[in-house]
Amino acid sequence: MMLAGTPQGLDELVHAMRDPERQRGIQGDLTVVNGTHVVASRNGVSYTVGSLPFWVNIERIFREHPFRIIVAAAIAILLIGRSLHKAVMYQAMLRKRVMDEVQFSRQGGQVQ
Repeated sequence: MMLAGTPQGLDELVHAMRDPERQRGIQGDLTVVNGTHVVASRNGVSYTVGSLPFWVNIERIFREHPFRIIVAAAIAILLIGRSLHKAVMYQAMLRKRVMDEVQFSRQGGQVQ
């Protein structure tokens, strides 16, 4: 439903719906168009019908729950950090092994 106080306001609504830049802002339960400024809000509960792609379900889980985002980010940081630590330790072990072999060959293969 479109509502305007004057016929010029209705023309402005139609132009806003045709303008790709302002059209992106027209969403939700209520959209107010004032000149070039578009303000949208969602007042009711949203629902879905049918199946959604997995990324939409992830967004739905985290929407309006900043604590869940913080916990998920902390877990991701810990997992990435642990993986990087293991990779760096593996590289250090390989470097130490090569350095030991080089030192062993410089000593003529003799164990001291």
